[in-house]
Amino acid sequence: MNNNIKNKKASLLLLLTLFISFVSILFFLLYTPISKFTSDDPYPEISTLIPSKIIEFGGSPTTVHVGLYIRDIPTFDILNSRFILDAIVLFKFDHRQISLDRIGKFKFDRARIIEQSKPQTKIEGHNLIARYDMKLELNTSLSFKFFPLDDHRVNISITNYSLTPSEVVFSSSMEDLTLNPDLRIAGWEVIDKMVKTGFLTDKTYSDEKKSGDIHNPRVIFSLDFANIGIRHLMTLLIPLLIIFLISTITFTFDPTDTSANIVSTSIATITALIAYKFVIESMSPKTGYLMLSDNFFLYIFFGCITIFIFNLFSNIINGFYKNIITATLYIIYTILFIYSLYPLLS
Repeated sequence: MNNNIKNKKASLLLLLTLFISFVSILFFLLYTPISKFTSDDPYPEISTLIPSKIIEFGGSPTTVHVGLYIRDIPTFDILNSRFILDAIVLFKFDHRQISLDRIGKFKFDRARIIEQSKPQTKIEGHNLIARYDMKLELNTSLSFKFFPLDDHRVNISITNYSLTPSEVVFSSSMEDLTLNPDLRIAGWEVIDKMVKTGFLTDKTYSDEKKSGDIHNPRVIFSLDFANIGIRHLMTLLIPLLIIFLISTITFTFDPTDTSANIVSTSIATITALIAYKFVIESMSPKTGYLMLSDNFFLYIFFGCITIFIFNLFSNIINGFYKNIITATLYIIYTILFIYSLYPLLS
């Protein structure tokens, strides 16, 4: 009788060994995504202005140097892709070639101006320097495909829709994008920046249905924000792993005396997963596509469902096969996690 009971129970030592091995492999895989910058954020449209293009546009464009200084970011809401910037925009140009009124018609793309001062101007030789103190709300496009392992590139795009590249060419460099050295954002760190100038092309259609292009000078200032904490990752992942461990341990219960307890424990793990999904949703961005966190949850959820189904027949399944089932699940999990994390490992 005792041998028969043992034959119906999985090996606890084996299950714990499989769990520890899987967790070790998982955190080894997570090391690279955690330690390097990972972003899949879309980049605003911009075309590089090369000499042949300038000739094609015609005219003799005036070079306008553009600078951006960020004093503060009082609102940094990654989950809702919403940022409030306290910034200074600088333009330096030959005032004999282009008027300040026309330069002042610049726009921040995907942004709402909260406050904007009148331009403060200064003359340096033939150049006029115009400074605008601004507070703006930026609603940029971010990708959360790799949440909670995602870092983000926030793009600040300035376009002048009243000018063309035949009149004005924007010029800027990395030195023209500066941040307040005392700027601190909890959980995030600026690790890099990028500046790109060029022009935006808009397709238009006339009444005769003939297509035409409108070109406007554009400059894009980009800041790379790295997530310097792993709180979200640990909060999301560890409870899922513990719930799955409890689910697999039901294979080690004696099905002769505790058959009902085995099934009820399996149901409890599934219920706990469903309840925990609401916690995950509360700390996740709202998207219309599956994120990495959703994949992690679904893997564990279907694993617990599989164990529940086998537990319904625990009285007739040999302990050896329960060991095989558990080992197979961990092998499948390892393959699935490698597949999900592969874009971040290359």
